[in-house]
Formats: sequence, structure tokens, C-alpha cells
Amino acid sequence: MKITLRSIWLLLRLLAASAVAQAQVPAWRAVTAINNANAAYSRVRAVAADGNGNLYVVGSYYGAIVLGTLPLSYTTGLNTFVAKWNIATNAYVWAQACGGEVNTLAVNGNSMYIGGVVWAGSTSFGPYTTSTIGNNAFVAKLTDNGSSGSFAWVQQLGGESFAGVQALAVAGSSVYATGAFNSGTANFGSYTLTNAAPGYTTVGELYVAKLTDANTSVSVAWVQQVAAGQTGKKGYPRGLAVSGSSVYVTGFPAFVAKFSDTGSFGWSKPIGGAQVYPTSLAARGADIYVTGQFRGATATFGTTTLAQTSGSPAFSSDVFVAKLSDAGTAATDGWALQAGGTSTDSTTAIVASSNGLYVAGSFSSATAGFGATVVTNNSTNTYNGYNAFAARIVETATGASFAWALPAGGAGGAQATGLATSGSGLYVVGALGGTSASFGSLTVPLLPGSANNNVGFLAEIGGATLAARATTTLAEDALYPNPAAHGTATVRVPVAKGTATLTLLDALGRVVRTQLATPGTECQFNLVGLPTGTYLVRVQAGETLAMRQLLVE
Repeated sequence: MKITLRSIWLLLRLLAASAVAQAQVPAWRAVTAINNANAAYSRVRAVAADGNGNLYVVGSYYGAIVLGTLPLSYTTGLNTFVAKWNIATNAYVWAQACGGEVNTLAVNGNSMYIGGVVWAGSTSFGPYTTSTIGNNAFVAKLTDNGSSGSFAWVQQLGGESFAGVQALAVAGSSVYATGAFNSGTANFGSYTLTNAAPGYTTVGELYVAKLTDANTSVSVAWVQQVAAGQTGKKGYPRGLAVSGSSVYVTGFPAFVAKFSDTGSFGWSKPIGGAQVYPTSLAARGADIYVTGQFRGATATFGTTTLAQTSGSPAFSSDVFVAKLSDAGTAATDGWALQAGGTSTDSTTAIVASSNGLYVAGSFSSATAGFGATVVTNNSTNTYNGYNAFAARIVETATGASFAWALPAGGAGGAQATGLATSGSGLYVVGALGGTSASFGSLTVPLLPGSANNNVGFLAEIGGATLAARATTTLAEDALYPNPAAHGTATVRVPVAKGTATLTLLDALGRVVRTQLATPGTECQFNLVGLPTGTYLVRVQAGETLAMRQLLVE
């Protein structure tokens, strides 16, 4: 074969294309475990990003622990910690301890909101104390002061509640909480809800509440009992999300329900079937994503029926991820995906961001399939034989598929409990067991005695191709006037499926404006009040990310 410059150039292009294709799967980039002195217990339960290079984590612990170089005080029983992690320095900035058991976290700017349960008696949150004769739900606010965090207020919610607040969401000064109560009545500020069949022998009564944060105080704006499909209002809440003026909640028995920001009931839709167990919910525009696990041979979502991998479906479970679309007065079914192996596998978190759609969870199967990707479980722990995973889902005009999945853990087991995205990184939290755990090529050593998933961790998946999405330059005539924009700018949104997200970033990469738009239309971007300077307009439409600089006068 004659070798020419053209053939060499073509070969180099093929090699480059191959390298790009292989690089579409990112890798575990960093991992840190909590130092559990004297084999104390810790578990990171949730993580959230503030968009300015910081992560916030929340979790529970028994005994003395150290986050990085920051030791935490310990009283008695189960304690809660909240901590700030700086992505650039890969270090904890501050850590704050309090009482109670925490389940969830939401972040808005320098405000953090945590939710969970306080046990009978007194529980301290900095200078604030709750007092209850039984278990109560709570929401508490912390303020990030830069190098420290401090509690701003704490609010008890509801009546007797074993699980407390299960999920939180925040938009501006509005904080949304969901949970369940087992007592006959439950008080939410000046509101009272009634349980027709109270007691721990029955399923609790679901609720969604809106709180208004007044900086150093809080009030309950409204509370509603949740209509959980055919079974009335009883059930177990698991996920909550806010998109625009819509509030979405999911739980078991499997359903998704919608409320308006003013508390009006919108719709409720059963999903999957009797043996579907949702664990988390995310919303992006009018698109709603639900994930969890399903038992039984099959689960049906609209016209899609998922078949479990296991030969013993009554004793195992597979992962499901399903999409719904909010049609205003009702919801319509979209696609549904299944993943897993022959044992018990489930997700615990889902994120739908401008970077993509991601899920995280745990699998006890020896191997588990996520589309074309098969992950292997290295756990030999008979008490808790799970390994953790994180995966990305790619949507198309006709459905969705898993793009990649990454496992993590070791012989002592691992579980993933929370997920967040920031910049080019995907962040996973949870708990590890054993003497060490592997995250790809990274190994984190653990203290002896960490046998049963009792060491909390924070890990990062990264790389320039984290989202593996198409990135293009927004056409010159699709953003005008530019330069010399003033007051408003017009953006011609690319054609794509679903709702587009428009984001304006300043010269430091900080988000200064965000709004939703309909693909294929022209949208007016509000620039009022912005200082003169150069900004970046980012348009996320389906799987396409388009960007262009904008000069504002």
C-alpha cells in the first residue's frame, strides 16, 4: 500500500476519533473518607452544590469523627453533621455538628437547609433547641459565613413521625418539605392535618409543606396532604423537586403528584405498579424523572414494560428510571429504563442538570448491566454485600439509554446515598466498609473495624467528557444585539426535545441569570441590572449545549 501524506492524515483522524470515543466514559478522579476514630460510625447522606465551587454534605455519626482536619464534637445517640467542601482545594472548609437524624439537604446560595427527625426530648441546633414528647420532623437552616457555618433557625413539623422530613427543595426564599406522620393530628405552624387511621401499624399520612425563609426566622406558608394515586393519601414520601411554579413529589405506593407554588393540588399519577418503590425525583422544565427499584417479574410505565433480570423476582429487585411530562392538568408517560443483575439493586439519587441526567445507588448482584455496560461487585461482606455505582443516561428523540456506569467499593461493601453536579465534576456520597475501597484506579484506606458500611465518603467523577454531550457555538445571528446588548437580549433556542435552559454566566463563571425556554423559539433574556462587561450565554436544549459570548453595555 502506498503511504501518502493524505493517508497518514486520515489515519491520524481515525486515531483521534477513536480516542475521543474512548474518552466518553469519565473516571473516578478523587475520593476522601471520614476519619472514624475508634471505629465510630459515619454516613454521608446527601450532597448539594452552590454553583460557586463549593459542595455541602450532610450525614449522621456515632462517636468521634474527623472530616479532613476538622474534628467534630459528639454528645450521645445519633448526631448530625453539616460540612462545606471546596472543590478547588479538595478540602473541608468547615464542619458543624448538631443533634437529630438527618435525611436530606438543599442549598441556595450561602443558605443550607437540612431535614430529618428529632427524637423525644430536647435536641440542639447551635443556639436553637427543639423539645418534643415524641419523634418530630424538622427543617433547619444554616448560613455559610465563608470559613464557618452557623444555624439561623429550626422549625419542627407535624406530629409523631418516625422518618421525619424525607426530602427538601428550595427556590429563592421558599423551602419545600415532604414527609409523613403517624399521629392523629399534625401541626404545621398555624395549620393542622388529620390522620384518619393513625398509628404505626398503618402507613403514614403524606404531606408537602412550603416554608418561607425570612433570613433569621421562618414561617409555614401552606401544607397539603398528598393524594397518592388510587390508595388515597397514605404512603411513604421519598422525593421532591421544584421547577418554575410547580412542586412535584413521589413516594410509595408508587406515584408522582403535582402542586402549585401556592399549594393548589394539580394532579396525581400512579406509576409502575404495586411493587415499584420510588427513591428519588428530579425535574427539569416540564420533564420529571423518577428512579428507584421494582420487585416482581415486570413493572409497566405507560406503554413500556420492564422485565426484571433475576430468576427470583420476588426476592430481588432491579433499578428503574422513568420519565414523565407535565401537561398542565395531567402527566403523560415518557420512556422507562431498567438496570441490574440477579440480586437486589436500586438507585438512591437522581440529578437532572444542564450537564446531563445521572443516577447513583447500590447493587448486591455479582454483576449488574446498565445498557451495554456491566459492572462487577467486589463485596464479600455477608452483612451488607453491596457496591456503589453512578451512571449517566442519554436522552434521544425516541427514548433514552445508559451511556456509562462506574462501580465503586471493595470487599467490605459500599453504598451511594447522594449525588450532585458542579462544573465538569459529578459528586457521589455514601458509606464504605472493610479495610479499603476502590474507586477505579484510586484506593482509599479505612480504619480496622469498618466492616459494615460505617465510613462516610465523598468521591468525584470527572473529565472533560463527563457529560458526553454535544457542545457547539451558538450561531452569531442566534444571539442579538451583540455586542452592545442593553436591557434584554434575544436568544434563538435550538430545536430539541423537552424544555431548554438558558444560563448567563459572568466573567468568573458564576451563574447570574437562569430561565426556561421552548426549543425552536426566540426567547428574551433579561439583562436589567447587570454591570457592563462580557458574559457567556449557555443554552442547554436536549443533549446539545450551545454557548456564545455576550457583551453587555
